[in-house]
Amino acid sequence: MLCSRSIRAVLRPCRLVVFDKDGTLLDDAKTWAPVIEQLGARLASRVEPAQLYELLGYEPRTQHFGSRSVFMTATNNEIAEILAAKFDAEMATEFRRFFRELPPSAGCGAALTPLRPLFEDLRAAGVLVGMLTSDDRVFAEAFLKHHGVLHLVSASVCGDDGLAPKPSAEPLMKICERLGVDPQEAAMVGDSADRDIGAGLAANFGSVIGVTSGISPADELASAGAHAVVSNVSEVLGVVRRRHAALTATWASP
Repeated sequence: MLCSRSIRAVLRPCRLVVFDKDGTLLDDAKTWAPVIEQLGARLASRVEPAQLYELLGYEPRTQHFGSRSVFMTATNNEIAEILAAKFDAEMATEFRRFFRELPPSAGCGAALTPLRPLFEDLRAAGVLVGMLTSDDRVFAEAFLKHHGVLHLVSASVCGDDGLAPKPSAEPLMKICERLGVDPQEAAMVGDSADRDIGAGLAANFGSVIGVTSGISPADELASAGAHAVVSNVSEVLGVVRRRHAALTATWASP
């Protein structure tokens, strides 16, 4: 664990961990760099790819996304609105068409850690697993299914579900409502200081955990208010066990 804020008392038992997807569970560079470069080629007759990449927060020389990358944090509806405002409505229409035609397999990508053991360990400890992503549902569920964990996710909210996007508290509150979990008995895990940490704090989650495997570095996650910062989601169960009261007889097990 990279850092953790001290707490005066052990928190109530944690019954739910909600994960962001891109940069948290999924390697965003390996998965989405080829896609944004396809998008750049598709729109090249309308805008220079370099200008598009700068707007969306992508560095083609290193094939990485910046800590404020719109492409990695915003919903596709938000991105379309940004393109319409910056260029014109046709640009937004072409962007939407690109993603409608993109096969779901394009978003399956590489997981940052073996997901099945992670999710099974959480469930064995009595903790439900949720997911909150800005990505469209077709890509999010294809990713979970590809990695064999779709059935282990009890509830999810995706970018095209019609709710307010992160950092609004609304999608996290909706997940808690669906599962009957008090926000103080839940943890949010994500790599975006602005969106993920912001959403977790706005929803008053018991634990808000930043992970440095995506776009935001440790100092930005901590400054945004993360209660703990880890390098990989494989460390999340350990953080939750340290911060929250025992939920099961095996809660304190390493």
